[in-house]
Amino acid sequence: MPEIKTLDLPVAGMDCAECTQHVQHALAALPGVVSVSVSLAAEKATVRFDPRLADLAAMRKAVEAAGYAVPTAEAPTPPSSPLADFARPVLTVFGIVFGAVLFIVVVGEWLGLFEEITGRVP
Repeated sequence: MPEIKTLDLPVAGMDCAECTQHVQHALAALPGVVSVSVSLAAEKATVRFDPRLADLAAMRKAVEAAGYAVPTAEAPTPPSSPLADFARPVLTVFGIVFGAVLFIVVVGEWLGLFEEITGRVP
């Protein structure tokens, strides 16, 4: 018995029920596709298929040939500016220095260094 997999394929550009029918027919025509369910609200197609006969590249081509897009999941990169590029290392150094000073004060209090220092200062 062939192994059947399920894939949720994002589809962009669908506006109406007829669009979902176009996508459904395009995917159902591929060899190895067992069933297709397209959701306009979720902008995705749920495809059950035999991975030996159908793959993601073929499904992407079929959707694009029908006139719709299959967006890829890429991590957004934050925009960079000269101020941000300058501020990041400055704030990092400031944080390290502030943390070191705070550490010295806390450890000095625990070890009783401040009583010794104030006892020696006239």
